[in-house]
Amino acid sequence: MRKFTQITLLLVMGTSVQATTCELPNIARDFNLFAEEGVEFDVFLGTYEATGPVPDPNKDESLLGKEYTVDARFAGRMLTPDGLLDEEELPLSVQIKCRAGWCAGYGDIEIADFLFLRKSETGWVHDVGPCFGLDAPAEPEIVTPILQRCLENKICSDEDVTFLDEFG
Repeated sequence: MRKFTQITLLLVMGTSVQATTCELPNIARDFNLFAEEGVEFDVFLGTYEATGPVPDPNKDESLLGKEYTVDARFAGRMLTPDGLLDEEELPLSVQIKCRAGWCAGYGDIEIADFLFLRKSETGWVHDVGPCFGLDAPAEPEIVTPILQRCLENKICSDEDVTFLDEFG
């Protein structure tokens, strides 16, 4: 019985360590990961806020360890290889994701961030995982030209990834 308990603890602790190990955010690295996985996305610079109820797993235990969606409104600009387009508002589904039992939480984005948004059959979607969302704090004067190169080349260079690691 003691050996079984030790093995069980080792397995649980190993999962927890793996689940909570996250790299520091690097939007160039994330860009490459999505591109390599064939995820279709657009890059936006903006904010969003919930337009309806926001589930709270701390108050509703049935949500613990479960993914959920929050309806929101995005305000911002799409980034293209040629620059930022005009300001627009879009309905947005913010999908809260889990990894090995660890889940993200919802929070309005009140200061402009670069976001990866993907278009689904029902509209624009922003995925938020336990290791940050698919976003990066905005430093437009630094990040915009890097992301423009990434969009133009369909991949970010190793130099840009390294630069953002050192900058970040």
